[in-house]
Amino acid sequence: MSRPQHEATALIQSSGDVPKSVRDMISSLKTGVYIRGLATQFRLSPDKVSVIAFSVLRVAYGKISLAELSTTLSSELKLSSEVAEKISREIEKKLFAPISLELNRYLAQKKSGEKSVVQKKLNMQNVLDLKDQRQAPRPPRMPGS
Repeated sequence: MSRPQHEATALIQSSGDVPKSVRDMISSLKTGVYIRGLATQFRLSPDKVSVIAFSVLRVAYGKISLAELSTTLSSELKLSSEVAEKISREIEKKLFAPISLELNRYLAQKKSGEKSVVQKKLNMQNVLDLKDQRQAPRPPRMPGS
């Protein structure tokens, strides 16, 4: 199994809380056909289809933002930023626009959940342990006292 396939499998297995509409979009035959058609439209080789599909998956699961999609496609597919931007806009319009409300709600909840875990860790570092009753060190004795 290649690295992208392994990462895609790990993403899918770890994200059971993704809204049904997002899961349906990701697993839809229409999505696969659309991505293959997009690759054909932009004269990309068939092996690039999986890179586009994996990038769509990463957006859907919140690993990269929709704003980062064109940069990701440009670097991973070795495309000009202009072509990558066009592909990204098409993907946004056709795949993500219909589910944007649910996807944005899911990603916001996911992000706030991550913040609360970090905040809890930070709060635990700032807690004074009252059970630890060590005595403060005594000041050194001054000569002549």
